[in-house]
Amino acid sequence: MNSLTSAIRLAPFFALIFFAFSCKKSEKPVKVDNFLTVSKTEILVKSSDSFKDTITISSNQNWRITGLPDWITASASEGTGNTMVVLSVAANSSNTSREVTFKIAIQGIEKTIHVSQPALVIDTSQPITVTQTGNYLDVSESPAYLSFPGGSAFDFAAGQSFSISMKMKTTYQPSGNERIIKARNGTGAGYEIISSTTGQMGLNVTTTDGEGLGSKYGTTNVYDGKWHHVVAVFDAAAKKSFFYIDGKTEGEWDHSGGRYASVTARSSILFGVNDESGTAPFRGFFDDVKFWRKALSKTEVYADAANTKINGAFDGLISWWNFENGNTQNTSDSSNTISGTLRNGARLSQFPASTQSRIPVYISGTEGYMNFRIPAIIKAPNGNLLAFADGRVNTTADFGNVDIVMKKSSDGGKTWSPLKVIADNGDLQASNSAPVVDMTDPAYPNGRIFVFYNTGNMPEGDVRNGNGERRVWYKTSTDNGETWSYAVEITSQVKSATWRTYANTPGHAMQFTQGIYRGRIYVAANHNEGPPQSGNADYQTHGFYTDDHGASFHLSDNISIKGSNEAIAAELSDNRLMMNIRNQGGNPRSRIVAISNNGGQTWASEKYDPNLPDPVCQGSLLNIGFQNNKALLAFSNNNNTTTRQNLTLRISLDEGNSWTKSFLVDYDGSSTAYSDLVMMDANKVGVLYERCGTTEITFTVIDWQ
Repeated sequence: MNSLTSAIRLAPFFALIFFAFSCKKSEKPVKVDNFLTVSKTEILVKSSDSFKDTITISSNQNWRITGLPDWITASASEGTGNTMVVLSVAANSSNTSREVTFKIAIQGIEKTIHVSQPALVIDTSQPITVTQTGNYLDVSESPAYLSFPGGSAFDFAAGQSFSISMKMKTTYQPSGNERIIKARNGTGAGYEIISSTTGQMGLNVTTTDGEGLGSKYGTTNVYDGKWHHVVAVFDAAAKKSFFYIDGKTEGEWDHSGGRYASVTARSSILFGVNDESGTAPFRGFFDDVKFWRKALSKTEVYADAANTKINGAFDGLISWWNFENGNTQNTSDSSNTISGTLRNGARLSQFPASTQSRIPVYISGTEGYMNFRIPAIIKAPNGNLLAFADGRVNTTADFGNVDIVMKKSSDGGKTWSPLKVIADNGDLQASNSAPVVDMTDPAYPNGRIFVFYNTGNMPEGDVRNGNGERRVWYKTSTDNGETWSYAVEITSQVKSATWRTYANTPGHAMQFTQGIYRGRIYVAANHNEGPPQSGNADYQTHGFYTDDHGASFHLSDNISIKGSNEAIAAELSDNRLMMNIRNQGGNPRSRIVAISNNGGQTWASEKYDPNLPDPVCQGSLLNIGFQNNKALLAFSNNNNTTTRQNLTLRISLDEGNSWTKSFLVDYDGSSTAYSDLVMMDANKVGVLYERCGTTEITFTVIDWQ
């Protein structure tokens, strides 16, 4: 090898050496400082009700939450990266406020969050709205009654106060005085709650030395077919007795001249009759019967009506008959456990008749979304349940980055799949899903699912003032919701050029199953036209429909009532359609009902329905079959004129002229809001609804038969 060749071969080696020595020494890796941020450090729980809030934790290290009290739970106690954590604050049942400061920490960094919650405040100036839940005692068939052993637990010493509270309901008008509760010994001493022939109630007390204290009646007729909260109080210290109906003082009777000897109960205490032979029978229903060894105050009366535990409120409770178990065993805060016996046809009935527990479907702060709202639900052709919602990425507001999301259940709503995004409008809004199954298209004999929805580029207030716009689209699925088509825009067919805001139902759309309109798909909707008006009079409800499986669409007439807003439709008999509508004007606080005689094209009648009170919120309506050539209807809304609470399912057997059955869906006192209904089978209706301050969308099933 000559020297030239060697030099050429060695050149790259020397170049590498030169490069290595000519470069700077290896630099140390850039150090990234640890960081930890939280979206809020102060949380004020605005009421003593159960409350949920979401915090966002951001860090490049593993973080951990410490110092949470037993009245706060977190959806995650540790993690890394960016995480939305839902804090659930239990109701404060005490008469004192409470607060805590807990920590979120990584190595070297610590953040604190302060939570404060006010004391329970009970406003005794407001009338009590009585809600009954779960099982109740039915003694409506005379002379049905419940008996249970009395004994010393139900005796009261000389000068000892006591109270009896209960919920009751009856429509029977007695011909004589009825015994509601009877607790007397063989000599006549004891106590009883008694009713008059005109439906008033009173307390009768006789001491062991034969002195009668009581036999006084109130003024309210409780034989009106409504649940009432009834409390009888014997106050030995004040030497008075009191009677309360639904929180109202019925009367106050002075016994200051009495000797106040002891009061003893009989060996058996009776609910519904005067004695075991069945004389003086009461015909009606009982629930939450409580015996107390104290005189309840008015505040405690109110707390008892709501089954609310305030400080000391359950002190002195002897027994509590809630009828939630099959053997009529009572519950109490004391050690006694007493079983009662049902006699002469007495039985336990259930309300609501729920076949399964409440199942959370969407929980705010999970699966990449800060908030979920606006539920809609259908049953797919294969029997799966499909639950739709607005998934709000980084906001709880109606406008922002909002997607249409869906979950499915193949076991009747007991478990749910991870969510799937059905419609995405980038960083803008896709909302108000209105799903429906088309089972009449010959091209799709196994059925095709439509989901109608809206998009928007500005908040509703801006659009209402003439800025921004709302558009209307649909997607379809031919495989039970597993895959979805491209979006089809139908704005020009279903929205007038002069309209501003626009929103589908929300909730499910519908399809006619019989008559000349069989196969028609109908979507309830609403809009506003022109500048905002007082009383929200610029809002009006309308509908749109297709008779050719989505190839073309047509608009209905507007509902003439101003302020009509979110609506939902259901099929009636004889080619008719009912629209049930939110009254955005709020005067009166009731639903608007419109009837069409031609499949929803025009409106034959419109009215405010006083049988359907509403706090200005969405509601759901569903045809659940036909009976005697009339549509059976299910309806859900917040049965309240002031607050979004008491979500109730009603059943009508006569196409909405009356609502003969009523079931309280959410019976824990939680706030409730939007809901949607799905038929499970001939006897059961599924309810998908918002609860707990719209932090959850939950599913349950009601057996309405």
